[in-house]
Amino acid sequence: MLEQFPVSRTELDNFFVIIQYFMPMLLVLGWIYAVSLMVREVVYEKQERLKDVMRIQGLKTWVYWLSWLTTGILQLTGLVLLLVILLSAGK
Repeated sequence: MLEQFPVSRTELDNFFVIIQYFMPMLLVLGWIYAVSLMVREVVYEKQERLKDVMRIQGLKTWVYWLSWLTTGILQLTGLVLLLVILLSAGK
């Protein structure tokens, strides 16, 4: 006859009970803010025609896109680190 394996009693973490309602909203607002900053930078760059000026000065296209990739990764990495710190505050 098979018996159920004994498992210790799980404790309910109050932090996760509270944060489960606010976390989706925080995630969405965090991503919207990060993306809005990037869009603002792109619009400014297009208004001032900075890409054309940089191309005239000899900037390669791949360096230009690498700079945007690096900027985006750094901004979103900061947001992700903040969320990891917030989530690790629970038990």
